Amino acid sequence: MAQGLVVFSCLFLAFISLWGHGACVEVTVPSDPVMQQKGLSAELPCHYKTSVDKNFALEWTFAPASTSTDNTKQILYFANNVLYKPGSQSERLSLLHDPPTLGDASLRLDNVRASDAGTYTCEVNDPPDFYGAGTGSIHFVVLMPPSSPVCKGAAYAPVGSDATLTCCSSEGVPAPVYSWTRVDPKTPLLLSNMVQNEQTGSLQLTNLSQVFSGTYQCVASNEYGQGSCQVSLHVSAQGNGE
Repeated sequence: MAQGLVVFSCLFLAFISLWGHGACVEVTVPSDPVMQQKGLSAELPCHYKTSVDKNFALEWTFAPASTSTDNTKQILYFANNVLYKPGSQSERLSLLHDPPTLGDASLRLDNVRASDAGTYTCEVNDPPDFYGAGTGSIHFVVLMPPSSPVCKGAAYAPVGSDATLTCCSSEGVPAPVYSWTRVDPKTPLLLSNMVQNEQTGSLQLTNLSQVFSGTYQCVASNEYGQGSCQVSLHVSAQGNGE
């Protein structure tokens, strides 16, 4: 069996002693997450072994990444040579082999969206293959550039105080890396007075002086793109914005 595939065993020997007849349903799906970039088409592989009979049925379900697996919904069902697609993804869903009666129940999803990320489960039922329904679950990851980040921070601060600027993108897979710079700096800033966190997007400025006044830009980036935002800081002796 190829590496990286999970085979859901039917416990053949245990059941044969109980039933004395019937065959095994065996479903194979990738054990590693399936990844695809937003806007492209993705294939979710599902292969099975069984002697397809008139009672054969295939079901695909989906649980969004933003919810628990308890919130699973049916998105595709094939039985009696009829295909049903009841979910909101119906117009973008199709089977790679239709009808899926030759051992391949793989799914194709077009124009991938951020909301498509989650867990997809392929289930094959084929009575009188009594050794349980073969099932396999796939974790699907949608790759996408960071959304336009939002920069926040106090507009005014007194000399000698500290200030923290924040930057955050609501979307982006892999997780964005954040980088801060000051726009058109007139005076170089001491690195010892600047601490930035590339993972959280925060920039901490310590022991402020008036040379810290200016506009700061944050760039959120990953291998699929980038976005930026700016925030201005004015440092005054009075601390009242004057």
